[in-house]
Amino acid sequence: MKNLINPLKALAMFAVAFGLIFTVSCSDDDEDDKEPDPTESLQQIIAGNSNYSDFKFFYEANSTLLPDISGSTEFTVFVPNNEAFDALRETLDTDDLTTVSPEVIASVLAFHFVSGQVLEDEFGTEITTAQGEKITWNSDNTIVEGGSNTAVAVVSADQKATNGVIHEVERILIPPTIFLQIGLNLGTMAQPILLGSVFSDLRQIITVADSDIPDGEMGIAQILADQTSETGYTCFVPANDVLDGVAAAAKITKEQLIASVTTAQGDFTASQVARGFLLNHIYDGGILTAADILATVDSETGVGTSLVMMGGKTLTVLAIPSSSEQAPAGCTNGGDTCIFLVQNIGTESAVYTPIFVTDAFDYNDFGSGTNGAVHVSSIVQ
Repeated sequence: MKNLINPLKALAMFAVAFGLIFTVSCSDDDEDDKEPDPTESLQQIIAGNSNYSDFKFFYEANSTLLPDISGSTEFTVFVPNNEAFDALRETLDTDDLTTVSPEVIASVLAFHFVSGQVLEDEFGTEITTAQGEKITWNSDNTIVEGGSNTAVAVVSADQKATNGVIHEVERILIPPTIFLQIGLNLGTMAQPILLGSVFSDLRQIITVADSDIPDGEMGIAQILADQTSETGYTCFVPANDVLDGVAAAAKITKEQLIASVTTAQGDFTASQVARGFLLNHIYDGGILTAADILATVDSETGVGTSLVMMGGKTLTVLAIPSSSEQAPAGCTNGGDTCIFLVQNIGTESAVYTPIFVTDAFDYNDFGSGTNGAVHVSSIVQ
């Protein structure tokens, strides 16, 4: 019996030893398979990836309006790579995305941030973004871009940080509301005016004008995007810095200048005043580029065509050499010809308004769309 027990004890001891070895071995394997803890924050990962440089630039430029991704609060960030920004430049036909309105940029960027950590295996759900609208992460690992049926591929998912996770995407995600705005305006006069940073003051006036659109008529924003006109449009509109100059010359603030065309006057509501003001900046008799405007000028008299604006005001094109003693104030282009739109030409009440249609004025033709051309002017009457 004693001899029988000894082999059993030996077998038991072997089993225990084997179990210990197996347990240690599995523990080592688990340790090897375990993903190392992240050591960098979301901000550090983005800063360290050269293919995220465009996103980094716009994030830093708008950081006060976006989530702080340098601390301990967790976020999920869908980071468009540089190729995504190149694609947007091509879509908007611009080399410089900083010309896009800051409020539009901030809204689009916020659409890429989600509170908390959302990993790849949680796809197939709607996710509410910091911008307020939702994105849909499909089960095929694509994202539905706002307002469209375009599926945006997730290039690299689950890049974990100490404070969240990054998913790299091949296209910039556009919120549905912004997509509608861009989609309607793309390639029209509305694109530079409604999306451009240099026309943010003008957009305040358009907002008032379109707050109450007369029955049966198009709003100003609709006119700017209208592609049904057989003749097309030409707009002569003030940029922000032009309004600054006009206000300074009148010794009032720009806010007071804007208020003068967005405030109720007599029997006219604020929207009617703003609408009338803007319609006197839009010509619906054809698309006139800078060359077209210059071509209307008679070489002997310096007088060109008369344009009846949609608001009823008649403006006459006038060209005067800036070196001439007849050149009105504001014509400061060294000897080159200055082009003006003149109200009440030939009378003591004539008003000369320069239109900046040449490179020398740093404006040129601001964006001839499929439906018209945009020129910067200082018409404020």
